Amino acid sequence: MALRMPDSDVVNSVGYVDEVVSRGDSIEIRGWVASSGPVPIDRLSVELDGDAQTEVEVVFGMPSEDVAAVHPRLCQSDRARYSIKLHGALSPPAGTQDRLIVVTPWAECRVARSLYHVFAPTIPEPPQKYLDLVGGGVGVGYEFLAHLIGLADVRPDETVLDVGCGTGRIAYALRCYLAEGGRYEGFDIVRDLVDWASREITTQAPAFRFVHADIANQFYNPDGPIAPADYRFPYSDGEFDVVFLTSVFTHMRQPEIEQYLDEIWRVLRPGGRCFATCFLLDDESGPLQAAGKGVFRLEHPVGGGWSSSSETPELAMGFAADDFLHWVTDSGFKLRHAYPGWWSGRFPYLTYQDVLIFDRP
Repeated sequence: MALRMPDSDVVNSVGYVDEVVSRGDSIEIRGWVASSGPVPIDRLSVELDGDAQTEVEVVFGMPSEDVAAVHPRLCQSDRARYSIKLHGALSPPAGTQDRLIVVTPWAECRVARSLYHVFAPTIPEPPQKYLDLVGGGVGVGYEFLAHLIGLADVRPDETVLDVGCGTGRIAYALRCYLAEGGRYEGFDIVRDLVDWASREITTQAPAFRFVHADIANQFYNPDGPIAPADYRFPYSDGEFDVVFLTSVFTHMRQPEIEQYLDEIWRVLRPGGRCFATCFLLDDESGPLQAAGKGVFRLEHPVGGGWSSSSETPELAMGFAADDFLHWVTDSGFKLRHAYPGWWSGRFPYLTYQDVLIFDRP
């Protein structure tokens, strides 16, 4: 299996909306975005609550040494920051909360991947100690909302399952996208994270529910009584349109992954999709990370793959790409695409981890 960015009419871009603030009768949006191709981003358009905005003031190409330090190979990453002002956006309706903002970049009249954010969210951000545990804040949730919509075709009226939901950072973004008829379920092995999400999200959005799964994991839940290779998802057959897992398979071994794949097949409806992130080694990423070009090295054989730590393998687990594909297809799925991540030093890339999208026929 080859991990590659596909030929597409959509320009591959990387970026975020970092901050949204109100300034009197206007909204100011700040962030950064850059393309991974030879053509730079040259225009931004904005939607607010699904409506295209026309009274827009954009400043683009601002210095971004911080972005260039992390993403030096992106096109003009040293000038990737932007500032957008939406005039008259608060009136009417004045003071409205949970307003979905979509910033869409363009490069020479070709659209790039949209950036999402919520202005005036009613739900607070999780405590920093929880963000540190899951490795990222709600900005990651907005990033993956864009991927779920653009790559996994998630629609507002669908039912989705978040495996390894943590504090619900993707639910945090999805709650302003899923419409009437849409529903979210999530489970995680860390009780404190699920309790926070149930208390802060479910109380305001009853269609979003969270379950604690007391599964053993050497790093996240060492006293859990249930072996992950024996775990049965607490949902009915064919209950979901979409299942997604972000940074879950990266902490599991082969028998556990195979069990989860079987469970994903069971709870998906025919025609359902799965979006999953992984660390995968192929002819390009393997040599790169072995040579120290990536963020870390997967060099300790364990559990059907390799880990970054011999003492705590669940910290980061990776697998041969061809092996992982066999596990996916053996469960009955059809692979739609495999996108490379930048963890191994690859370029171009979609996001930090490798991404697989596969369908239940």
